Amino acid sequence: MRLRTKIAIIMIALVLSLVGFNLIVTPSALELAKIGKQAGAEIIANYLMKVEATSKTPAIKG
Repeated sequence: MRLRTKIAIIMIALVLSLVGFNLIVTPSALELAKIGKQAGAEIIANYLMKVEATSKTPAIKG
């Protein structure tokens, strides 16, 4: 097979798999995934902010 034919077959398979996945997954499931990703990002941001705040506080030297 020529290289052009192989690339065309791979591209068609990729498009079909993406279309098939989008037909399988319901919009509500995608919405839940987006909400979970946003919540995870907020948790990480809050943790990093807390760690940064504790590392910037001056230590009491005695």
